[in-house]
Amino acid sequence: DLTFICAMAPPGGGRNPITPRAMRHFGVVGFTDLERASLQRIYSTLLGSHLAHLDTPDLDFRTAVTAATVDIYEAALRKLLPTPSKPHYVFSARDISRVVEGVLLVPKSDLEQRTDVLVLWTHEVLRVFYDRLTDVDDRTWLLAAMHSVCRQRFQSSLDEVMAEFDDNGSGTFDDEDIGSLLYAPHKDFTSSSVTTGGSCGSGGSGGGGGINGSASGSTPYSVAAGSREAASHTVAQSYSYRRVRSVAAFKTDLALHLAEYNRLHAKPMPIVLFAYACEHICKVSRVLAAPRGHILLLGVGGSGRQSIARLAAFTIGMSLFTISVSKSYSRNNWRDDVQAFLRIAAVQCKPVVFLLTDMQIQEDAYLEDISSLLSVGHVANLFSTDEQLALSKAALTTPSSSPRFTSTLSSGATIGAGTGADAGAGTGAGTGADAGAAASARRSFETTVVPRCVANTHVCLAMSPVGDGFRGRARVFPSLINHCTVNWFRPWPPEALDAVATSSLQGVDMRERDEEMRDVGMEHSHLVVDVARSIYLSLPSLCELILQREGIAVYVTPASFLTLMQTYKRLLRERRADLQKKRKGLKNGLRKIENADATIIELTSELDEQRCQIEEQKSAQLDRTTEELMDEVTQIWTARYAKCEAALVRARQLTDNLREERGRWARDLKLLGPQANRLIGDLLLAASILTYLGPFPFDLRAQAVEQWQRLCLLKQLPMTSSSTAVGADPLPFSLQHVLADTSSSSSASLESLPADVHSLDNAVIVINTQERWPLMIDPQGVATKWIRSKGQHSAGAGADGGGGGDGG
Repeated sequence: DLTFICAMAPPGGGRNPITPRAMRHFGVVGFTDLERASLQRIYSTLLGSHLAHLDTPDLDFRTAVTAATVDIYEAALRKLLPTPSKPHYVFSARDISRVVEGVLLVPKSDLEQRTDVLVLWTHEVLRVFYDRLTDVDDRTWLLAAMHSVCRQRFQSSLDEVMAEFDDNGSGTFDDEDIGSLLYAPHKDFTSSSVTTGGSCGSGGSGGGGGINGSASGSTPYSVAAGSREAASHTVAQSYSYRRVRSVAAFKTDLALHLAEYNRLHAKPMPIVLFAYACEHICKVSRVLAAPRGHILLLGVGGSGRQSIARLAAFTIGMSLFTISVSKSYSRNNWRDDVQAFLRIAAVQCKPVVFLLTDMQIQEDAYLEDISSLLSVGHVANLFSTDEQLALSKAALTTPSSSPRFTSTLSSGATIGAGTGADAGAGTGAGTGADAGAAASARRSFETTVVPRCVANTHVCLAMSPVGDGFRGRARVFPSLINHCTVNWFRPWPPEALDAVATSSLQGVDMRERDEEMRDVGMEHSHLVVDVARSIYLSLPSLCELILQREGIAVYVTPASFLTLMQTYKRLLRERRADLQKKRKGLKNGLRKIENADATIIELTSELDEQRCQIEEQKSAQLDRTTEELMDEVTQIWTARYAKCEAALVRARQLTDNLREERGRWARDLKLLGPQANRLIGDLLLAASILTYLGPFPFDLRAQAVEQWQRLCLLKQLPMTSSSTAVGADPLPFSLQHVLADTSSSSSASLESLPADVHSLDNAVIVINTQERWPLMIDPQGVATKWIRSKGQHSAGAGADGGGGGDGG
């Protein structure tokens, strides 16, 4: 009476082989990959009437779209092979499904002409295949393949079809034109579509709506982590997938959403909506709004993956769930968090995005549950029998929401969708002690809760491709790639750097100043932005050089550029405050000298008058005194006169000394204006050294500083070396001179620190770095000794890293 029907993927890639003892009980049927004719027939049928109106006697357009997609897929299988540096170059029939599904999601009314379909097909191929590519050669090859396929299958030139997207005027559709080709979930992008509601819960406080919350360590919330009081965004129940006709208007809409997001959350996101960020927000939102849409964001830390994911989820009205990992976070906390996440999707019936970063994945066991979420939409054996029954009853009381995107593919299983065979270990069925009650609870759970979890859960993984971590996880858990749309974050383009730098300098006065520190000159913000961008773009070659020479991998990310601008603003604010304080002290000193001069002149006149009065009184007194008292009176008046004369001599001597100081102070006061101007360039170069050059040895650091200094002079950015003669070599830049006075350098030398330039510069970097913690590689213990020596006077502390050397 009992028959087993089992399905599994071939062993390998994290899947263990079935033992012969178990295998002998089954009749094994192998399913090979579908042939090309089968793929074309399946997807041509799915396209069905959606494109039938474009068929002509000489061209079956549905077949052409399917054949073109299969051509790209097969070419990618042959050319774009997975390597240790590109483990996500894995393609399957799911990628064909994603392209076809994108075509089906666009309303038929928007596809009146063949060119409309060609533009849409180009966009979907770019999103599915192009967005995961890591280097220029691969991207160039795929664009060439698309040109070839378009000519062969559609008898059209891709350059002519995409002529309206030719932003650079090259006459060809290339990498620079792709950013303006966007399709996105279309709804009312205005603040009127945003309403205030209850929070989804936080920590152990519950998920809202009477649902039991997770245990300590979890942070379910609406959209942003840490916003316990945040109001949830209105959940949009339906979207239309349409082309973004105006990128500028789309950017304006995103700005409205960002302002609303920052209004609703205690921790705002200081995002600058440059074109590159808007493009990625569009890419993420289109995936999350699709049925069972999951996305894998690959990029180095600091590239904006999490911020973009949060804003993308907010724009389409989805709640966002993440975890808060602490030292005491355990596997039990993880299971509680996953339960809380699924309760939001099943009981509240809200579309919810699970944002998870590689830094939060403390154990690979977490990825087993994530694999189950990706492949089957829920985690087996996560809830007990009683919990399953309670969830089923709670779900029946909540009305089901209508789907977001609707298409032919979303109504059933897609080709290659899988049933969890490649999800990894840990997804077996539960057993249950009481067979009757367990079976009833399981059936109710599978018919009410599981479909809602499948429909409402979306996983957004933010991982870094640096190192062996992602490569190993992709090999052990292939569903991370198979069931996710991969989006590779490239380095920020120059336009993005300019936008971020310009936004950072808003409100910062960059005008030249005269001797009285008044704003009289030109605004230098544009020069600072230009130089900061050029310095950042020069770093990859420097990082490659240190990797080849020293074997040290140094990564410079967009977060480093943000740190540079923060450091620059702080240093500029502090040093300008110091100059203002110094100017105030000099002016007060000069004012006191002038007052002293006036007082001494007045005292001198008074003393001269008193001397005349003394002589007159002395003469008159001598006439009235007797011969015996004359000597005594003379001695008294002589002593008084000598005392007054000595005071007058000292006063005149003090006046002469102050007169010399007054000249020096006056000269120093005149130099404060030009010195304030030179801070603009000096501090930008100093901030760049603090932010970027800490890991580099002395010779490479000096080489970079000299290159950047010449760049500042070439851009005519005010700095100390700009006072040299035209054509002459600039004066060597001194970090100690700009950020530390002579006394502090001498103090550093006395505190067990070598007096060489490199060691003193390292000390200046450590002292002046506030945006990030300084990490000192100290195999000889010099820095540790120096920190401990300083700690005796400033109550500081040094930490010994142990192991391979002392760390401070």
